[in-house]
Amino acid sequence: MTSESFATKQLRLSPKEIISSPILGGVTVYASGTNRVSDVQAAVAAGVPIGVDVSRLSDRAIEEILASSLPVLIDSGAFSEVSIRDGRIEIASPISNGEWKRRLAIYLRIARAFSAKPGATSVARVTVVAPDRVGSQQITLDRLTQFRSEMQEVHVAGADIVVPLQVGPLPLAEFYAAAATVIGFTIVPGMPMKKAATTPAAALQFVQQIRPKRIHLLGMGITNRNAEPLIRALQHVRPGIHISLDSNRIRAGVGRHRIITRKEHHYGIELAEGWTGALDLRPWGGSIHDMTDAIFQPSLWLTGTALHEFTASLTWLTERDRKAFLADPEGFLTVEENANDWMYQSLMDAYYSYVRGRTRASARVRAVSETLDESKIGGQVQARRLISY
Repeated sequence: MTSESFATKQLRLSPKEIISSPILGGVTVYASGTNRVSDVQAAVAAGVPIGVDVSRLSDRAIEEILASSLPVLIDSGAFSEVSIRDGRIEIASPISNGEWKRRLAIYLRIARAFSAKPGATSVARVTVVAPDRVGSQQITLDRLTQFRSEMQEVHVAGADIVVPLQVGPLPLAEFYAAAATVIGFTIVPGMPMKKAATTPAAALQFVQQIRPKRIHLLGMGITNRNAEPLIRALQHVRPGIHISLDSNRIRAGVGRHRIITRKEHHYGIELAEGWTGALDLRPWGGSIHDMTDAIFQPSLWLTGTALHEFTASLTWLTERDRKAFLADPEGFLTVEENANDWMYQSLMDAYYSYVRGRTRASARVRAVSETLDESKIGGQVQARRLISY
């Protein structure tokens, strides 16, 4: 059977079969868009490889990624640099050289941190997407040349480097050879599957010619009707190939009437109901909040701008008393006349606002983790650390 007829036969899978069937062996699926702290925690709990946009990561999110034991795909964010208008690619938000250097420094930070950690996964612990320009082979090669030393450092730290094989005047095999020569080490070919997309036939022909050990399908979800037929065809022509792919599973579930948003709203209400007692949010990335212990220890939960705003709201106090509260909340409240009903009600209101913020974060973790776990991509990796207690 030819590879073409094999691929055609696989296209006969029904949508129900594609969604319900398990992920094929030799395949890793990243949940891209996992940029928020709560979403990283949710992916860890669901055992789903993490996919992030380096341009959108906070320091807290980076620390959460480093605390996990999951494989991570770090995208450069170059996809957002362009837009498609009337079928043509236009530059929407150009990335400066300084911004590229900032993003690549984060690549190196994460790669070095993971290189010191043991791990037994079927794919590299860290995979990064090299600097490129969607739809332009020449600018992609220029960027690979410009940032070659930075990418070599990331590679030496143990990361796999995906180079998107842009469609252009060079055939994919020739462009791959040129990119590998420029960057100076073995790269993972990345096939763009959305903007300036690679056709399945071109991807199949490339694998037949080059026979890489690993290939990455950029922006193709596992439930895409073309994904599994393409994967089966690629595995047929190149037995033993490791195929990875990514799509934004979180964004797909967010919005009015969508699953994550509905779950998040429900759990936000449910978790907040116990706010006047001991509220245990540890299963969803939070901690224990006990109002009985916390209400007269505001420095534990009322800090920064919130503390200053709360102090300013104590209008029945003199300016001198407000300054005393601001300087030492607990000390101020040890004076019996200061811990009156007005103060108690104000503390209750402020504490409720604080706990609602914590429950919203935990509701997000619970909603996303359940959604990922119940999806086709859930449980791919047995995480060592689920949610930190």
